[in-house]
Amino acid sequence: MKYALLPLFTTMMLLPVTLLADVQTAAEQNMSVQATVTVKATPEAAWEHLLKIGTWWSGDHTWSGDAKNLTLNAVPGGGFDESLPGNGFVRHMQVIYSAPGKKLRMTGLLGPLQEHALQGTMTISLKSEGDKTTILTTYNVAGHFPGGLEKLAPLVDQVITEQFTRLEKRIDGTP
Repeated sequence: MKYALLPLFTTMMLLPVTLLADVQTAAEQNMSVQATVTVKATPEAAWEHLLKIGTWWSGDHTWSGDAKNLTLNAVPGGGFDESLPGNGFVRHMQVIYSAPGKKLRMTGLLGPLQEHALQGTMTISLKSEGDKTTILTTYNVAGHFPGGLEKLAPLVDQVITEQFTRLEKRIDGTP
């Protein structure tokens, strides 16, 4: 995974940050991206799907290459983890706040961001909208990234948007 994103990252570096509307802020030492989806489910049902991360996260955005190796445990000390061969693992994020059916907050860094002097916080909020639920995901990252985070923000936005669009399709049962 580490090098699979390099061509996309290089291409995205050449695009203006305003190209992707979900990039909230993008500066040298911080960025904020958002993804919003609306699903045909109650917040409680959407929450259950959210926690089954190995069923909707793309294997292309894992270290192991297989999303079935992902778990999300929204309990004290829990996290967004991935099993690796040879009894290895990676903790992508640590759960720091869990209000089932309402909000999940985690700290940590996804993928290749982990090897840099960065800090990240992801907040996933669920809000009832009649017979549907809106899921708003905000990922804030700050710190030092060679070349500046403003160049990375469109790629991170694309990855986060892809994942939560996959969750939406999983919940709604659409291909």
